Amino acid sequence: MVLPAGVSALRHDPVFRRYLAVRGQSALGTAVSAVVVPLLAAVVLGATTSQLGVLLVVTYSVRPAARLLAAVAAERSTRRVTMLRLLELGRFASVGLVPVVWWTGHLTMWSLVALTAVTSALTGCFTAYAVPVVVDLVDRDSLARANGLIGTVTSATQVAGPGLAGLLLQVLTAPVVLLVDAATYLASALLLRGREPVRPLVEGDADAGFIGVARGFLVVLHKPLAPIAVGALLVTALNGVVGAVLPIFATRDLGLAPGTYAWLLAAGAAGGIAGGAAVGVLARRMPTTHVALLALLLMAASLWALPLSRPGWSAVLGLAWYEGIGSFAGVLYIAALMTAIPAVVPIHTIARASAAAMLIPELGMALGAALSALVGDLVEPRHLLVLAASTSLLVCLSICGHRVTSRRGRSTPA
Repeated sequence: MVLPAGVSALRHDPVFRRYLAVRGQSALGTAVSAVVVPLLAAVVLGATTSQLGVLLVVTYSVRPAARLLAAVAAERSTRRVTMLRLLELGRFASVGLVPVVWWTGHLTMWSLVALTAVTSALTGCFTAYAVPVVVDLVDRDSLARANGLIGTVTSATQVAGPGLAGLLLQVLTAPVVLLVDAATYLASALLLRGREPVRPLVEGDADAGFIGVARGFLVVLHKPLAPIAVGALLVTALNGVVGAVLPIFATRDLGLAPGTYAWLLAAGAAGGIAGGAAVGVLARRMPTTHVALLALLLMAASLWALPLSRPGWSAVLGLAWYEGIGSFAGVLYIAALMTAIPAVVPIHTIARASAAAMLIPELGMALGAALSALVGDLVEPRHLLVLAASTSLLVCLSICGHRVTSRRGRSTPA
């Protein structure tokens, strides 16, 4: 089915509206799970920092790996809508099993990790199949408008998801909230309709998957992007350390209720929307590589709010600062890097370099979570947060010093 051009036409087309609802409900379910599952581990199962680190390693490593593998199959598939429906039913089952196993009294930390791994793999596959479905639904002239609407809906769920989780956690336990969350995937599966593509997007052997993205990493790691890319990897790794500590630190050390914690995550996610709006303004006033560097500095600054927080209003303000400034900086960095790549890499490597750059935050978070899994039980949460904040500041100062030295070297006559 080919839709007429124009946002109005897209919004009123029943097939695209149904698909937009599916993407929105799916993203909402993922956002709710991202808040509730770590809280369930910390509050209900009494997980340690190392165990939460393992949980996040699974999330941040399985999802991108599955996305890359499934992307190759999705491009060659002629049953993409059917696959999306099956993947949503799979997520309904994997998320819904968590409260069922909890009710039977057999939910352990490791069974939660196993079910999270399954859900993460299904989420990665869903993303891989969902993107080319847009090409099946709209004509080329409408793609930008269609993707803009999808991006708007997805961004809104990053705020609404934690907010909904906070609301539900006020009246329900975490396992029951996951049962409600599972229902969003079932609703998505029931909504999915659409004509299957006549032929695959790609035929034959294309340079895709791990090989293509690996070559993209080599492009990103060349000047002038290399210092910023490496810095982003290190800073997001430190955020991965914080991510494993935060649910325990917030609920046990700072005494925040799970619902309050989720509401603060929702308020912080609004910073991401502001970051997306700010990148255009900042890019007109400075080079995009400088915008990316500013984003890294803001990420480092956001980390310092946590170890300085104490129970009470200090905890609320500290977590709000960390989430708000961190989300703002994260979106600012990705947008700036995506803008810089086409200007500094060969045209035939843009797609690979962009895919590699998008993986940097996930890879960094996985590395940081793995570090927490190894040392999290050996260091007090507050001390671990101080180490993460101090290291991130040193990384950013090193990048700034490198750029200043490089600029002086270029300006010095031979």
